[in-house]
Amino acid sequence: PNLVGKTVEEVKQILAENKLNYVEDESEYNTEYEAGKIISQNPQYKEGRFIKQNTDVKVVISLGTEKTTVPLLKGKTKEEAETAAKDAKIKLEIVEEISKTVEAGYIVKQEIEPDTEVNAGDTVKVYVSIGTGIEQVVVSSVLYKEEAVAKKILEDLKLVVEVEYGEDKDR
Repeated sequence: PNLVGKTVEEVKQILAENKLNYVEDESEYNTEYEAGKIISQNPQYKEGRFIKQNTDVKVVISLGTEKTTVPLLKGKTKEEAETAAKDAKIKLEIVEEISKTVEAGYIVKQEIEPDTEVNAGDTVKVYVSIGTGIEQVVVSSVLYKEEAVAKKILEDLKLVVEVEYGEDKDR
């Protein structure tokens, strides 16, 4: 018999009528079936399949939807936020964002406020800083180099080069 979605009492009665043994397996949280309903059975139900009398039928019972609280993620590193989310049984959707005030790799903001109750398994969108978006480069000295050479060194660093000529007093 198909037991999924039925209550424990209904299942015990159905199995007794069919001379089958009721065996409870682990219970687990489930958003599809409310607490006390059967999530799955083993052997699984198949149309037209018969099983011998006195066979054990294992059932998994729903504990219902597990509630959890969104932790404070803002200000944490991406890794710290991922650990906190895992501990709180939520998923993270990470969006990269340019920030002039928050160091790269840190969470700038989160879409669901801390201490908000959500279902376990829900997704919280967080924005992680990728810094200012302005690439930092180390400029080597181009003093005393020929103009063409100096220009190439600076342009290779993706810098815009403007050449100004000073007055040479030794002429």
